[in-house]
Amino acid sequence: LDRIYEAYYDGMGEEFGRKVRERIHWVCSQAKGEKILDIGCSQGIASILLAREGKKVLGIDLNNESIEFAKRVLEDELEITKKYVEFKTANFIDYDFKDEKFDSIIMAEILEHLTDPERFIKKASKLLNENGQVIITVPFGISGSINHKKIYYFSQLIKEVTPYLSIKDVKFFGEWVGIVAGFKNSDIKENNISMELLMELEECFGK
Repeated sequence: LDRIYEAYYDGMGEEFGRKVRERIHWVCSQAKGEKILDIGCSQGIASILLAREGKKVLGIDLNNESIEFAKRVLEDELEITKKYVEFKTANFIDYDFKDEKFDSIIMAEILEHLTDPERFIKKASKLLNENGQVIITVPFGISGSINHKKIYYFSQLIKEVTPYLSIKDVKFFGEWVGIVAGFKNSDIKENNISMELLMELEECFGK
């Protein structure tokens, strides 16, 4: 069980909690618009934070235990928050969204668990509104986790994302990297891969 909710509240140590909050707060700050899809929502912390701000969020995860945890946590929220978020045990690839579209789609620390992440990115791109965006975070560089099927460097993200979406923003968190991607005709500012960005990337290796 991914203990992201507990980590957020320092249940796995203060320093680790600080790093988790930094990533989650960045993800939430990038979740523009009113309708949000949180893929692999785990224990639901990002979904709940966004729902507290009045954003309509659907959080899905394969792990039923995580979804049940999220639902229990949601019971302690204000009634006005509860009406903005829904949690479902579901497989993103075969889930039927019908004609539903989203303003932002969150894929936080999901891609490294997949052998074929491009399937997820491709489907996510089809669920976006015209000016929508996908927010992705992955562990950066070497990972010792037995559950990780891929090692991500920035070039790998570019290779997987850019056939479907344009990378608009990049954020380095030392051991993690985050990107925001959207359609090329969207109103999000285009982010060029500059020397400054490459220098920032290389500095992360020493952290």
